[in-house]
Amino acid sequence: MLRKPDSIPASDVLIEDTLIEPYFITKSPTTGYTVYERIQTGKDKKQYIKTIGYFTNFAGCLRVIAKELINHKDKSHYTTIKEYIQAYNDIESRITSLTEV
Repeated sequence: MLRKPDSIPASDVLIEDTLIEPYFITKSPTTGYTVYERIQTGKDKKQYIKTIGYFTNFAGCLRVIAKELINHKDKSHYTTIKEYIQAYNDIESRITSLTEV
């Protein structure tokens, strides 16, 4: 479902990072986490957000973002399994680096 970017409740915490773009996370004070994707559509390239999923923990958000990023990349053809796994490992490593304190 597409939503307007300003439709996120003001009470939600917004979690953004350039390493996970075009995705971002919100934390609701009552219902948990939501992962969204920023998209542009139509001739006028109007901005919307698309709900990717709802999660009870932050780790679940990061896992789904890693999976989405590997499939969202500009590259849609891998010539070997090794090449695909390397791309996934690179994304997973970037996301893991975000969680190191």
